Amino acid sequence: MRKVSGTFNGTGAGVYICCGFLPDAVRIYGAEDAEAATLEWNRNMRAAEMVEGLIRHGTGQAPTLLTAGTGVRPYIGGDLLTSTLQTSVVYGEGVYQVRIQRDYRFADQDADSVDINEWTLDTAGSRSGKFNADVASTAVHIGEGSPIQIGDDQSKEWFIIESVTAGQGKSDDEVVLNYAAPSGTVYAIRGMYDFNALAVGRVTPAGFYLATTTDINVDGEMQCFEAEQWDND
Repeated sequence: MRKVSGTFNGTGAGVYICCGFLPDAVRIYGAEDAEAATLEWNRNMRAAEMVEGLIRHGTGQAPTLLTAGTGVRPYIGGDLLTSTLQTSVVYGEGVYQVRIQRDYRFADQDADSVDINEWTLDTAGSRSGKFNADVASTAVHIGEGSPIQIGDDQSKEWFIIESVTAGQGKSDDEVVLNYAAPSGTVYAIRGMYDFNALAVGRVTPAGFYLATTTDINVDGEMQCFEAEQWDND
């Protein structure tokens, strides 16, 4: 079995998530949807009424069945990207997206003037603290959802940035993590979204196409997904 998970920014339009293989099952969570909508699809949903999956959404999590062209379908890949196909390569956008993991803590990336390399926990037991430098006011990669690796020579752990505002970060309590991290060295800060636009001129890997834009894949809302390929034929 193969399994890939990650995040992407909702585009409000059809999007190809090129995870590297043809999935047999996909689950997508609308992480910022008020009722936590979830889309589920797998190859055994072979009835025409739900051939592209179903969405559980709304206050009662009632299911909406997804017919052909309205949900998830496998994508074979192999397309050479042109500017006509890949209409945007802006971070968090793009019709065709692949996993891109970079370290954005440097001054030539998202840090303001000096590299972000220190984390200070302001109050023992709290989740908030500060960096040695601000996140640049022009930063687009570091923000809510960014994985951050903190530790020392003995051990390093990954945390998630829950909140930080561009142009801030070096004053007390300006950065909040998903759980308390002791003061230490910052070894890496990745972008908010794991999947981003593949460059024009590249050939697309396989993955899946997502058509829906209601509750799932809403423009500007973070999406979390899992895609897997089963052992059976």
